[in-house]
Amino acid sequence: MRSGIALGSNVGDRLGNIRRAMESVRMLREPGTLVFCSSIYETAPIDCEPGTRSYINAVMEIDFPGTPKQLLARLRKIESKMGRPERRPRNALERSI
Repeated sequence: MRSGIALGSNVGDRLGNIRRAMESVRMLREPGTLVFCSSIYETAPIDCEPGTRSYINAVMEIDFPGTPKQLLARLRKIESKMGRPERRPRNALERSI
């Protein structure tokens, strides 16, 4: 299944987070298929608390061998391993990192 995946980070080592996430997502692809990655961009936070850092963003496209639900589960596992809390308010300022 061809899939587009948006990546973003505004806490901790933002660029390092994006790079680690990109490497983890690469491992999800169908063996032998190409991975397409956008450039990395810095964007201003929108609808966030005052003091929220700007975001580092990128987009990837991969061929994933499973279903959309399986892909979502794998992506959430990556987020969890990288320290993203499972439950958090939308656009909330992360004070713990």
